[in-house]
Amino acid sequence: QVWLDTLRTSTAPLSIEIGAGTFGGFSCNGKNNISLKGSGPGVTILKKGGVDGTIEADNCVNFNVQDITVVVSGETFGVRWSRGGSSRWTNVTIEPDGLSRSLSAWYEDTVDGCADSNKPIHYWFNSRLRGGNWGYVAFCSESWFFGSEIMATGKSYLPPNGKAALLVSGQVNGLAITAKPEVHVYGSVIRVQAEAGQGYVTPSTT
Repeated sequence: QVWLDTLRTSTAPLSIEIGAGTFGGFSCNGKNNISLKGSGPGVTILKKGGVDGTIEADNCVNFNVQDITVVVSGETFGVRWSRGGSSRWTNVTIEPDGLSRSLSAWYEDTVDGCADSNKPIHYWFNSRLRGGNWGYVAFCSESWFFGSEIMATGKSYLPPNGKAALLVSGQVNGLAITAKPEVHVYGSVIRVQAEAGQGYVTPSTT
């Protein structure tokens, strides 16, 4: 990871193959043409605690992830994406570790805003995204889902008045966001899994 972040300057495609086991988080900061290939969901597991996402990506172009489980550990996100770039996710499972305060499977950090000239685009194939009280939060990207699942467990971050937001796609007032988010869903499922005693859960999309 240190070599990738600080020493690698090439833009040639780089494929990182990960075997069976549980490993820490991964970051892709301004790097292009990086691929992570695991040995299968439930076999190759990435898990990281703290406030950062298990996978952190900042303006990465052609970032590819395949055959991996990403665990949302604690009050954080499975994947946190910043600024522009592009990604492709194939046979990826994102799920919480069972803690009641896990946040979303996917979250876009809008600190630097997002303009049409720097609009990220993401493709999901045969993947499962499961968050806590949020499923997928996109503020400025273009996202495409094929044969995938987006789910919120219904465990709100701020009970008892919280709501489970399955798919949030919208701009945020006060931030430098000019790009309009787009979400395209084909042959996929979007659902809430409410548990006993969670009558306050309300599916919502915007």
